Amino acid sequence: KSSTLAEREVQAVADSTRFAAVLRQRAQAEAKRDSVQKQLEVIKAIDADRFIWPHVMDEVSRALPPYTWLKNLIVAAPQTAPAGTGPAIAPGDTTTKQVVPELMRFRVVGQTVDIQALTRFMKLLEASPFIQSVQLAKSEMAMFDGKEVTEFILDATFERPDSSMIVTAPVSVSVR
Repeated sequence: KSSTLAEREVQAVADSTRFAAVLRQRAQAEAKRDSVQKQLEVIKAIDADRFIWPHVMDEVSRALPPYTWLKNLIVAAPQTAPAGTGPAIAPGDTTTKQVVPELMRFRVVGQTVDIQALTRFMKLLEASPFIQSVQLAKSEMAMFDGKEVTEFILDATFERPDSSMIVTAPVSVSVR
């Protein structure tokens, strides 16, 4: 029995030594995997938010009716808001810090000669999959080049649309 147990002990020590190397390699592989996953998460976070402003500007320009022009398109400072409510925009607040996209509020400042164009603009903005909670913050008559215009300020919130609404296409440049 003693010799059998000694053989088993030798076999177990050899297996333990062999498996220790395998376990060490596995731990190294898991550490590399975790590191790569963290790097991918950072890249995804950066990539996910990089097209926010192009989408907002595209939707605003698409909704802009004739005889209406913009003076400013600014982001409001991020604020923590209770679930289901958007943050308020403080007057004159134009900071451009990193914004949580689900809470990103922005302000559109412009002028129009047709008050109906303003309501059409607001309805078209609200119809966009990227913009929600469009509200008229201020509207007043002003003189521009000797003509009466309506100056307006609209507050809105960026909305991340359903992924089925987003179409991605490769950028290609033809060279002749």
